[in-house]
Amino acid sequence: MTCCNGNCPLLERIERLELLTANRCLPPEDHRLLERLVPALGGLFGPEPFRSWQALCSPPIQAMVGTAGRLGSLLYHAASSGASFDGLKILRVDKKIHGARLWRIIQG
Repeated sequence: MTCCNGNCPLLERIERLELLTANRCLPPEDHRLLERLVPALGGLFGPEPFRSWQALCSPPIQAMVGTAGRLGSLLYHAASSGASFDGLKILRVDKKIHGARLWRIIQG
C-alpha cells in the first residue's frame, strides 16, 4: 500500500486501531471520574486552551484528581479515546508552552 495525495489506507487503519485500543485502556473508574471532570473543566475554561496545573488552581478539580501528572494522564487517555463526556470531548492542542501540553474542551 502506498500513500497518494494524503490518502493512506494503512495509516488510516493504524489510526483506527489506536483509537480502539485507547478506548479499551480507559478503566471504568477513570471514565466515571472524567464524566464529572470534563464538564467541570468546560465550565472553568470554556473552549480556551489550558494546562493541567491551571486546572488544579480550582479546589474542586484538585480534590477530584490530586496532581497535575494524574490530571495529564486522564486528559491524555480521554483525548486518545475520543470519548464524549456529557457532550464534551478533550482535545490535545498541538502547541506546547514551555514543554507543557495544552488541552481544550470541545463540543462532541
